[in-house]
Amino acid sequence: MGEIYVKKAEVKKEAAPALPEDLKEIGTSFAGAVKEAAVNLSSSFGIASMSSEESAEKKAERTPLREVMKKQFTPLTAYSFIVFVLLYMPCVVVAIAMKQEFGTWKWFGISFAYQMALAWGVSFTIYQGGKLIGLG
Repeated sequence: MGEIYVKKAEVKKEAAPALPEDLKEIGTSFAGAVKEAAVNLSSSFGIASMSSEESAEKKAERTPLREVMKKQFTPLTAYSFIVFVLLYMPCVVVAIAMKQEFGTWKWFGISFAYQMALAWGVSFTIYQGGKLIGLG
């Protein structure tokens, strides 16, 4: 998605961090991820977090990709997209492995068509059903 929506950013070359700096950054990032996961988990069960205001840290974290994605995807389209990605043919390596298991390109083609049709059909149903009940 980054390649689609955002121009390539200029990459500045920086010196590689020392091991203690690297470990400190990893620890800080892990602690932040655990905290964010706990907040997300509690909000999933309807428990309101302590602060509903977006923190300064989160505002500073905004990237052009996030801003464009917010404009392009609604929650309904995002759910539909996620379901499609979970159900369609994942990669070329899997396709080749399937061909070897089936022994012929014919059964691979049938399997590929089935997976694509299933992914599209389920995504279509989620999106249209959501629009029908007023989520879109």
